[in-house]
Amino acid sequence: MRRMPFGFLVAAVVGLGTGCSDSSGPPAPPVKTDKLEAAKLSAAPDAAFWDASDFIEFTASSTGGNGSTGQSYGGEFNMTGAKTGFDATVRMKAAYTSTDLYVWAQFQDHSGTNDINRRRWFFNGGAVDALPTFDAVVTGRTSTEVVPPGWSSNLNDDKIGVMWDIVIGGDGASAFDGQFANVGCSMTCHTPGDMYPDHGRTDLWHWKTSRSNPLGYVNDQYTDAVAGGRVTDAGELIEVRNRPAGGNNTSGPAFVWDPTKLNRIVRADGNTFDLDPRLFLAAIAAMPIEGDANAGNILFQATCVSCHNSDGKGQGKNLADYGLNQPMSTIVNKFNANGVSHGGGNQNITDPTDQGNLVARIRAFAGAPGYALQDVTTPDDAVYVLNAGTVYSAGTYTLIFRRKLTTSKPTEDAQFTDLTLEYPFSVAIMDFDGKNHAGSPLQKLLFRP
Repeated sequence: MRRMPFGFLVAAVVGLGTGCSDSSGPPAPPVKTDKLEAAKLSAAPDAAFWDASDFIEFTASSTGGNGSTGQSYGGEFNMTGAKTGFDATVRMKAAYTSTDLYVWAQFQDHSGTNDINRRRWFFNGGAVDALPTFDAVVTGRTSTEVVPPGWSSNLNDDKIGVMWDIVIGGDGASAFDGQFANVGCSMTCHTPGDMYPDHGRTDLWHWKTSRSNPLGYVNDQYTDAVAGGRVTDAGELIEVRNRPAGGNNTSGPAFVWDPTKLNRIVRADGNTFDLDPRLFLAAIAAMPIEGDANAGNILFQATCVSCHNSDGKGQGKNLADYGLNQPMSTIVNKFNANGVSHGGGNQNITDPTDQGNLVARIRAFAGAPGYALQDVTTPDDAVYVLNAGTVYSAGTYTLIFRRKLTTSKPTEDAQFTDLTLEYPFSVAIMDFDGKNHAGSPLQKLLFRP
């Protein structure tokens, strides 16, 4: 195995007056290795280190037993991206300190679109190319899929999963223990029609553009058939579906952003993440959506559409932005105001139920995030994304993960305790899809002394 130079510039030493030279020259360029070799460092790696690091490179594919194709969602719309399959070239690098493992991963997104809209709520959403474009979130996505009137869940996100064996070699508790080391994630199988492993026990670092990256986290999960297939680690539930109890994918959101609060996550480590409320909803800044948007749409058609149009953009207004940023009382006062302050005159909607319904319709122009996001309660065990604000550029994702070598959850997390071992892992890439993915052959991580 090749030992990486840890100096990034070595000065040439020239023998003056002798005609001889003794120059070690610049460091050797990064080379491709057979296994992911983690270099030992005394401090966290910087950009210069990653630029000079050796790497592994492999193809993740939807075919060949490591991926999946042809699966689709029921009752949701414009959700499945590369259903017919694709290949993705993945490059990875690694480093470690006495306490932490760092993994650098890079792959080109199959569609070249930074998808950040998992199960976003739209009202009268239509097809992808007919959805509201005021925030440019649907650029590059077109569809002829017909969406019924009213609320619907639309769109998806991009993801990468890194799966580790939890019990190296197996402990005899399962007939499948130890097989991961031979064949990778394909040993976990996939329940027909879904992506929930039938057997085995693995640690899954599940990074998602719309649900974990906005918080600078990877969704830390594990797979276990007895526990229900794929389960989020205890204390690390960062995403909660924004849907009423007992609701479905046409019932509309349970919550919208409360504009009197900062839509902000302050993590336990002190890092602050301000979230775009059109796309991401902090659980601490959420409020129940008032009224029934479907009933409010009837009022809107009767009292507002002649001026504001069916898309809410008439009279030079954008009701999506207005409904998103104004509290209910301000919206009610606005459409009940006389004369100049409301050019169409007093709408005289005084019934509180009607007011709430119309406000719900006005808020529905902006839609709502599909999930409410929150901080973890076990930050010492979390998997962090160190470059969350710069992961995407020109069709390529580049991610830097950090996790402690060992955690307090040995049944849910891979434990990198013996640095003389090789640790098997596999990678899955998802593009605008949670059903189908391109999977990698088995890979191995080793720790260089």
